[in-house]
Amino acid sequence: MQLSVSQAAKLFRLHKSEISLLEDIRKMIADSSEVILNLVFGRLSMLPDGARLFGNSDRTGKIRTRMRKWLDRGLKPWSPEVRESHLRPLAMFCAQKGVPEPYITSVFHCLDYACTKVLKKAAHRDKIDAKAFGKMESVFRKRIMTEHLGFVLLYSRYAKALAIRQRIALERKIEIRSRRLASTVSLSQAVTSEIDQDQVIRVLARHVMDIFAPEFLMINTIGVEGLVETPMMIVDQQVVAQDDDAAMHRLRKDWHLCRAARIGQTYHVADAANSLTGCSYCAWASQTGSYCCIPLTSGTNMLGWMNLRSNEIDAFSKEALEVLGIYGQMVGTAITSLRLVKENTQQATTDPLTGLHNRRYFEEAMHKDDLLRSRCGGSSSIIMLDVDHFKTFNDTYGHDTGDRVLIAFTAALRKAIRATDELARLGGDEFAILLRGCQAEEASCIAEKVVRLAEETTICIDATRSEHLQISAGLAACPQDAETLKEALLLADIALMRAKETGRNDYQIYNRQLHAAVG
Repeated sequence: MQLSVSQAAKLFRLHKSEISLLEDIRKMIADSSEVILNLVFGRLSMLPDGARLFGNSDRTGKIRTRMRKWLDRGLKPWSPEVRESHLRPLAMFCAQKGVPEPYITSVFHCLDYACTKVLKKAAHRDKIDAKAFGKMESVFRKRIMTEHLGFVLLYSRYAKALAIRQRIALERKIEIRSRRLASTVSLSQAVTSEIDQDQVIRVLARHVMDIFAPEFLMINTIGVEGLVETPMMIVDQQVVAQDDDAAMHRLRKDWHLCRAARIGQTYHVADAANSLTGCSYCAWASQTGSYCCIPLTSGTNMLGWMNLRSNEIDAFSKEALEVLGIYGQMVGTAITSLRLVKENTQQATTDPLTGLHNRRYFEEAMHKDDLLRSRCGGSSSIIMLDVDHFKTFNDTYGHDTGDRVLIAFTAALRKAIRATDELARLGGDEFAILLRGCQAEEASCIAEKVVRLAEETTICIDATRSEHLQISAGLAACPQDAETLKEALLLADIALMRAKETGRNDYQIYNRQLHAAVG
């Protein structure tokens, strides 16, 4: 029948007649404690992996101290409760340091060997006869087995409790990592589906607050001009208005003042109260708790940064900073993509000289307006315009002067149209205006206003010469004159040709008689 450890320990309890020998044995061993410890650790170092477990001087020193106390006190006739109290520190220490249980058994075997060797020398020195020494050796073996079994019980208890705590901590760590991994995937999917930079920043803020819950969060972005844009600030889960102080005012003019943005790496202060390298531009970095600054980057391009602050010391672990760094790279890449799309779209639909929309954009705008009118009804008008005698300007004064004419004409057009209208340069000196929700009568007032404003515009040729700008315009309405705006644009061009034929510096409204006359 197999006995439990506690049942086995009872077999090695000493009788009253044997207890009196313990004091003599304890004195013999205590006098040679250093010799015993040297023998024990010499044998332990030869065990597999012994160098790793017992080669650390700090760890070995602590174990030697506890074993020295046991050699001095462990052989006293304590009650089970007292014996457990003096074994507990060593058992807890071994469990925490992960000393395997077979090594514990090896330690006691080495103790048995070393102590027996010391006892034999002492018996020989003190001329103790063989019978008396045999009794002393039997008492010592019983006691060390009791200590061994008691130690194993305590060690098993603490090792099990420690394993439970470690498992719970590991499960919690895995849970946190899983949440952060899931949030990284979620953030990646969210930012790639957005078409607006402000919305990308809001998505980032929501993920940071959900996963890390800082008391303070501020996200800054650097505009294409190199200036810091208006940041988003969240304090205690609430979006608040930005109150620029002197430091922030300087930072918005020169983002290189931010250390994290300047070096392109995460800047972290674990304990603000005791930090000697705090950043005076890291907002709102309080004198207590911890804070970090995470750059928003795309390759080597700096797109901005985010500040997080917590009231707790060392609130941002290494893993948390790594996840935040991934957030910064994702959002930086998303912002770069959105800006490239916007820039490419702008280049594809904008006239570089005047800054107006080009023919491609204007045709798309006409098509969208046709679809809207087909559903909701209403009227729209088209005005075609060009500069009178523009070729003469170019031939006489040069193309630079011609460019100034077009820019001045653009300024006059902007003053004449409404915010809802579309203005475009179709090519050369040809311009067009789409007047939404505007019939021919109202459009004619705008056309007349454009002609008069252009006439009031003076073009400076040089220091002594100037010319007045003159234009011609043609107007057609939809659906009065055509079913689609594309057709109306052709009719407006016919009206424009009629305005040139009748003396220029004027406008004409399309009608069928006019079409017949031009034809």
